[in-house]
Amino acid sequence: MNTQQQIQQVQTAIAALDNQISQIQSALNSPSTTGDDVLALRSTLVQLQAQRSALMTTLINLQASSVQGDALPATAATAQNDEATALHVTLTKSITDNTIVKTTLAQATAVKDQVTRLQTHLSAQPRVKSAG
Repeated sequence: MNTQQQIQQVQTAIAALDNQISQIQSALNSPSTTGDDVLALRSTLVQLQAQRSALMTTLINLQASSVQGDALPATAATAQNDEATALHVTLTKSITDNTIVKTTLAQATAVKDQVTRLQTHLSAQPRVKSAG
């Protein structure tokens, strides 16, 4: 498979991810979406966005590898290196933020489950009438 075919496959995959991301965002905005569904949808959304970001990086690399030209002047190469470093820092922060979101959602789900168990336990207890 040549580079152009690889680029087309990656673009198709990105389009499919964009479609799924759009559907999840629509579901999140739906009034019929419950709290549990929102947590699951947000988690899936974060995962899809991370996959899309990775595919975009792959696409950029494939497109760059297919371009042939003269060598860049030293100043342009330094500027590109600085830009790539800044992008790396931003992406690393984004990955960290996504991990924090996933952890927060997992903790929220665990607390919700504990509260549900407590409510079930309490509702099963006999009621004591107060003296009055």
